[in-house]
Amino acid sequence: MRTWTRSGAVLAVVAALALAGCGRDSGGDNDSGGGNISGGKASGEITVWAMGTEGEKLASFAEDFMKENPDAKVKVTPIPWDGAHDKIATAIAGRQTPDLSLVGTTWMGEFATLGGLDPTPANIDGSQFFEGAWNTTIVDGTSYAVPWYVETRLLYYRTDLAEEGGVTEPPATWDDLKALAEAIQGAGAEY
Repeated sequence: MRTWTRSGAVLAVVAALALAGCGRDSGGDNDSGGGNISGGKASGEITVWAMGTEGEKLASFAEDFMKENPDAKVKVTPIPWDGAHDKIATAIAGRQTPDLSLVGTTWMGEFATLGGLDPTPANIDGSQFFEGAWNTTIVDGTSYAVPWYVETRLLYYRTDLAEEGGVTEPPATWDDLKALAEAIQGAGAEY
């Protein structure tokens, strides 16, 4: 279930970026500079590198987009995470970068310093994203990306409420996490 939810979010982001990258035809003038994307069909080409499950699933979403926009071509290249950093760094050195790529947040400073990233277009409003996620895109005061998705990698909880509810060890499974939540709620925590 999580993969499909995440992939749906990725589809929305990629569709928006593909539209901006491909441009729109508003009844005659093709804006290949990624201007107004509110109407007309998309046209042009965009190359996307994506890692992990996104890299595996994104091509099928792109196929649907291209069916609806026959003058648009979205080329998705899946990249395994364990080789992604070096592939992107090599592409920057060889001036052969894709139009759009997933980039690990810890790589932003390095790739921006190497000149491999363009600044985020000024018409993208950073306040529409979670502040912490948006801040990972900023290097020396300039944003170089748009957050792709946000996920939780660490769990913080009130041990005093957990202990009051009878849980003394951190959760190791989903069932343990559910029991922890019930214990904290039973101890009087409200959300």
